Amino acid sequence: MKLKRIIGLALAAVMSISSFSGLYITSSAAELASYIWDLTDCGEASGYVTPEGGSARNNCTTLTVGEDVSTEYTKNITAPKDGMLSFNLSRDDTAIGKANNKATISSDGLIAPGNGAHIYFYSSKQGTLTVYANANIWYASSDSAASGYGSDNTAKVADGMTSFYVEANKYYRIRSTGTTSSITYTKIAFEEIAQQYAVKVSDNILNGTVTVDKEQATEDDIVTITATPLNKNFEVDTISVTGTNGADIEVSNNGDDTYTFTMPNQAVTINATFKASVEGNIESIKIGDMPEYIAIPSNESKNINVPIIVTDEYGGVVSGINVDVSLKESYDGVSISNGTLVIDNSAKDGEITLIASHGSFGDEKTVKLYNPVAQKIEIDGDYSIEIPKENTADFKYSAKVYDQHNKVIENADCSWKMDTYDNTGRT
Repeated sequence: MKLKRIIGLALAAVMSISSFSGLYITSSAAELASYIWDLTDCGEASGYVTPEGGSARNNCTTLTVGEDVSTEYTKNITAPKDGMLSFNLSRDDTAIGKANNKATISSDGLIAPGNGAHIYFYSSKQGTLTVYANANIWYASSDSAASGYGSDNTAKVADGMTSFYVEANKYYRIRSTGTTSSITYTKIAFEEIAQQYAVKVSDNILNGTVTVDKEQATEDDIVTITATPLNKNFEVDTISVTGTNGADIEVSNNGDDTYTFTMPNQAVTINATFKASVEGNIESIKIGDMPEYIAIPSNESKNINVPIIVTDEYGGVVSGINVDVSLKESYDGVSISNGTLVIDNSAKDGEITLIASHGSFGDEKTVKLYNPVAQKIEIDGDYSIEIPKENTADFKYSAKVYDQHNKVIENADCSWKMDTYDNTGRT
């Protein structure tokens, strides 16, 4: 057996390394899969709801309570099925100082004298795995049953137990935190967490507002939409709900400016349109949000839409009005085409002023053009890498370069170098 080693390396493009964040979602729902394995009784599973095609039993049936498994490496099982535990109980590798590092099944539970004894778990569901033990544990995950487990995470035991989040369709390995650290496992339990999906309201709704009673929902939840017109001169025209796969979700009109739909097994986006019940005259024309600073492109031209907002005397946003957009003064390398600001790489640092006009109504806005200069770099990628047991493994890193206005420089070229304690086997 090879010693697991974690490569310590420093990748540098120019300056700094980015941080990471994670997401943990909890919810509750009926008939979620759950399992309890009592390891003092050879791991018989009880109190469970089986998943589709699952068994909710482990492979301990080949072992006998009180049996010493120190002589039979063949009892190792490394491919658990959905809702099952499996055990790698016998490990004898004098080369790394773990001779006779073997586990015993007894009425006290699974007793492992060191981390050579592994417990494996797999589930097609996301959830929480709770390990009842008398010492801290290490756990790691993999997409494969046989290999590729990532860096160990420490789960600290308090009051005889510890829990950690389990992703769906991943394999998990549990073991002691040291090669000679004894540990006794008495019970393991799994509780499925219902998958939640985002309920998003479109940012492009005009002349009214839309709210929902849930920002996250599980499949088959009832979600209520409330649509509120801008004022008495507007009314709801359409309400639509679209899944991430483009499917239209059926919406029921409750007749009181509220609507309901049944949450599918995917995130959804809600859109709405409001129409004027009374036609109003144009009150104003405004240029919408534009960046204060715009970077001059290094090669191809850059196109930026100029947003125009036309409002009527009732405060509503009016569409379909032909508004002329132009430059207040000509500027080399800059032009306007069909309401779009076009900047090519021949433009120089300076200010430009945009003009929007319709009849007697108009607006103007000034923006600054600049040539971007790199100020910092952030690298994205794994902070630690487990050496593969065989062949080679590739790990990808990317970098973002930021300019003097903290904007990402597009198509920036970076040179890379790697500093490690030993370059053998790494390129």
